[in-house]
Amino acid sequence: MAGLLVGPRALGDALKLGSSDLRFTLSRNDVPDEVQAHFFENGVTNVNKFSSFFRSEEDLIQVLRDDFNIDANASLSDRAQVASVICSWKETITKAKRQAEVEAEMDSREWTKPIPVGDYDRVTPAKEYLEKKLQELENGEFRAETLAEVVSKDEIDPDVLVPIFDSKGSLSVKKGSSQVPMPTGPEQLRRRLSVMQNCLMMLALKHVNREEIQDVSKDVFDKYKDYLLGDYVWGLSSTDLQGQQIQTPPWSLVLAYEQSIRKRAYNLMTTEKLMLGAALEKDLGAVQAGHYRGQRPASMWQWPAVQELLDSGKFQTCAFYQSDFGTAYLKPTRLFLKDFEMEKDTMAPGMPQFDDQGFYQGPLKRRQTEVQLIGQYGGKFTTAGTEQWPSAFCRWVAQKILKRWTTLHTLSAYGGGETASGVEKQKSLDKGYPISQPEGWKLHGGHGEARKCEVPGKSRMFHDGCGLASPGRWDIEDRIWNDDGFWKRLRSDSYQLVLQFCGGQQNFDRTCFEMAAKGEAGCNLVQNQELKDGLVDLWRNRLQQEGYNTAGLADIAKGQPFRLRLMEALLDRAGDPDHRFLLQGEKGYPVGVLQPLPRTPHMYEEQTSWKLEDDPYMRSEIWRDNYESVGDHEIFVREHFAEECKEGLMERLTLEQAKERFGDKVAVSSLAVLVEEAHGNKKRIIHDATHGTKINNRIRCRDKQRSPGAREKMYLLAYYKARGDIVFSLVGDISKAHRRFLHEPSELGLLACRVKSNDDHIFINRVGTFGVASASYWWGRIAAAGIRLTHEIIGPQRPIEMLIFADDLESLGAGPEGRRGIVLAYLYLSTMGFPFKWSKQRGGLKVEWIGLFTDYTTMRLGLSPSRSAWMETWTRKMAVSGRTTSKEMEQGLGRLGFAANALTWERPFLGPLYAWTSAVRNKRGILRIPAMLRTILWFLAERTGDGGSLQEPAPLRTIDRADVTFFTDAKATEHGAWIGGFLQSQDGSIIEWFSEEVLESWAPWLFIRKDPKRVIASLELLATLVATRLWAKGLRKGARGTCWIKAGTDNLSNSYAVSKWMSTKYPLTILIMELSETLRTRGCELHLEWIPRERNQLADDLTNQDFKHFSLDSRVQFVGGDTRWLVLDGLMAKAQEFHMELAEERKRKVTDPKPVKNKKRKKLDPW
Repeated sequence: MAGLLVGPRALGDALKLGSSDLRFTLSRNDVPDEVQAHFFENGVTNVNKFSSFFRSEEDLIQVLRDDFNIDANASLSDRAQVASVICSWKETITKAKRQAEVEAEMDSREWTKPIPVGDYDRVTPAKEYLEKKLQELENGEFRAETLAEVVSKDEIDPDVLVPIFDSKGSLSVKKGSSQVPMPTGPEQLRRRLSVMQNCLMMLALKHVNREEIQDVSKDVFDKYKDYLLGDYVWGLSSTDLQGQQIQTPPWSLVLAYEQSIRKRAYNLMTTEKLMLGAALEKDLGAVQAGHYRGQRPASMWQWPAVQELLDSGKFQTCAFYQSDFGTAYLKPTRLFLKDFEMEKDTMAPGMPQFDDQGFYQGPLKRRQTEVQLIGQYGGKFTTAGTEQWPSAFCRWVAQKILKRWTTLHTLSAYGGGETASGVEKQKSLDKGYPISQPEGWKLHGGHGEARKCEVPGKSRMFHDGCGLASPGRWDIEDRIWNDDGFWKRLRSDSYQLVLQFCGGQQNFDRTCFEMAAKGEAGCNLVQNQELKDGLVDLWRNRLQQEGYNTAGLADIAKGQPFRLRLMEALLDRAGDPDHRFLLQGEKGYPVGVLQPLPRTPHMYEEQTSWKLEDDPYMRSEIWRDNYESVGDHEIFVREHFAEECKEGLMERLTLEQAKERFGDKVAVSSLAVLVEEAHGNKKRIIHDATHGTKINNRIRCRDKQRSPGAREKMYLLAYYKARGDIVFSLVGDISKAHRRFLHEPSELGLLACRVKSNDDHIFINRVGTFGVASASYWWGRIAAAGIRLTHEIIGPQRPIEMLIFADDLESLGAGPEGRRGIVLAYLYLSTMGFPFKWSKQRGGLKVEWIGLFTDYTTMRLGLSPSRSAWMETWTRKMAVSGRTTSKEMEQGLGRLGFAANALTWERPFLGPLYAWTSAVRNKRGILRIPAMLRTILWFLAERTGDGGSLQEPAPLRTIDRADVTFFTDAKATEHGAWIGGFLQSQDGSIIEWFSEEVLESWAPWLFIRKDPKRVIASLELLATLVATRLWAKGLRKGARGTCWIKAGTDNLSNSYAVSKWMSTKYPLTILIMELSETLRTRGCELHLEWIPRERNQLADDLTNQDFKHFSLDSRVQFVGGDTRWLVLDGLMAKAQEFHMELAEERKRKVTDPKPVKNKKRKKLDPW
């Protein structure tokens, strides 16, 4: 065969034109697809046509030779193809003749047409049910049968025969229709609808040319089932004012309603030419008759003008329940706001979202209520009076209006300033610093509550380092995305441009692995300047089409690497609440001394205290000499400053030039050179803006910028572990991050330094400076804006996580789309101007980031092997030698404290170490480590050596209910002590209880101070520990997860101690260690709540030996059972000795000798 051409259609489309019967016959006889497609494109599409197409076998051979270029005399292969067509033609002739005979007989006897048994592999619907629906399909009239007729194969009765008289009076019999009982519950209804679904899908597969059933799918019927059995039909209920349920739909009504929906859908198929799936999904809430037939009731939120206002970024909308403001009913309400700060806890931002059926999906989460505004009560409609806003909401509105008015109309002694938006930003009279207002509608990065990090004993908010509005603070499925046409096109076009540059999807998918394994050599794509220029042009053109016509929109800011105008415009289009400050960066950001730093309440929590105190008596700026290390590295410092001046980061001025430009506002800070031996003797210059010049003392960062750490990493591990995802990570480093933005020119004199005190010139830092408090603040806001914008450009198709800590960025994603999103993140950030140090690029399934080592293959977090080895070596050395200096101990404990961020269960053991180190801080010379501390250090060394440097995260809580709930109390007198507690069931009944007298035989520490009342807090915690030993059995062997414990105590200090997992008081600290070990080994988490004493009366009765409220059969014994402790026995042996030594150290007077200059300071081993 040569030169056979398929028509204008593609081969796949042409093959779809043929009926399944004809395709099956041709394929079975090995007729090539190209030949089949040629037949189909010329109208030969079914068995009947094909069997009648040729007059004879000779005619068939002639047609193949003339029209198909298949000549039986040309080659053996052509001869074989001719034979295949001849076999198919003869087979269809026989088949068509037999089929016509059978159909004629069926029509004359008015029988339904049979379905060949062997044509289908699926056996869910009964054969007779398939035959009925096939007959309806061929007649073009579907019937809404009752669900009793929807019969599955295993329910059919083969013995039912029905007599039939035709129009001529002839009698015949045919197999009758089987029927089953109507569904009596939701599961039976689901089964009937599944049978119906499978039947229609099988018919659609059989008859591909019948368009009316081609959109029937499992998804369509799943939505149909959920609608019927959800809150809209079967789950619908109403209650009276007392919360009593007064009405639910009867099941018979649900079944009748279901049949009526199908009846209406079949009618729509005829009248509106809809396909069955579309007819079923057609909005049931639409108007059914009249002029507005088919339309839903109007809503102002559907007006294009409303969306235009929201897109402008000056307006926002949110929804809330009035019950959050004190009403007994829910009554959801929507607001349209301008210059209003929404309540984060009660208001859900964003436009209303609807599903395919027009039902509300969000952003307001569905709630239940006891009082519904339905019907009447007491002779009045329950809606009476609800037209008024609740008083608490009115008060909130009034307060917001007053706050806004005073912000705009109150002048301060400092005056105001014109912002980029043209709105004058005033400073408060009582605060003296600018307060920024939200600049976009997207105050929340997601729906509902943001992520929370659950660590033993406490709960903390999740922070990704990008502010409160960052989408990274929400789970992926809860994030809010811009989904209008602009953003959809921008994401798609950007991605396609990237694929075009890298040569296709396969090459792009390799990039993530190359960046992880090859470092800078694997970063060719993200460094491609031509690609980044193409992205810039694309983004600029899209913005200009939206009306963003700012001059130099895509320009790089002078003296900085960032495209500030482009970033600001994109963030403005995204509705980001904090973006206009970027334009301020073209001139320079305040240092924070002459011009105060702003407060941004919608992005950051408020900072209210600072470690450094301002000096009110400071009258002039200070010129301070450098530290000795600068003299040791003078050549390096001078060369480094010359290079910085060349890059425009610094400026060299003579003393006269400096005084002429800045007057008396010139402060020369001390410099120091830090040599990092662990990094190849890398030298770093430190600008000391604290001592002497006191620049940092006068800077007040009003925004508390929180960075991610071990808590956030633990949350992500638990989150992706629960999803069953495979996570990949890339870690990047931003070069000179804190020196990448300009400072306000009028304050540059405060950032001066010099190499030697007798130089006739000084150096002025024009950019952020490492060692100045405001450097991290401005860099943090710029980086946060860039990452939020990156999230938005990547979009929901490839969602990822990005954690930024100073200049260290970790991006991680799940699956192929996540890995693609990671690469795009680094590419887009680099396009915006973020200067990555590609030589430090790394990643994979096991990564180290800010000292935290993560193994994504096992979903564990801890210390890297090198740091773990250091921790084991140092703690073991301290334990064995028993000698140290206060400086060495303080430095080592600082590293242990860092390790405790990742090693949660080790934290309780640091309490005594902190207490002793604080007591000997000013001691000189060699110190003897107390015996108890040496025991703790040895324990930590053993734990680290046994593989305790990596720990698994606790599973995320999906419900608030605890697995175990108990209450405890303790009592102490001058002569003895007692503890008691009881285990409570979910319904509040008592399951078991204990009551024990604390004896010296198993708790000798109680009697060390003679009077047990002096250790009552420890006694209360002992009761909690005993209850944990008795009732927190943990999980069964081999199971994964956590046993969640909720406990109550009337000792407030213990609830604090357990929430922090640390105490320096003896013997409480020892008991915390034992409790920590008990929970760790049993796989449990404890939440110890303080409750008032009057609510803990039952536990108090147990300590008073009052058992009248308890069954003696439910009593359990602790004493007499296993009273051995895990670590308490070993630590208690040294406890008294430690307590005495610590007391002596605190009493001893400190008599420091004259300072002696050390020739060489002792340094710790590399960390």
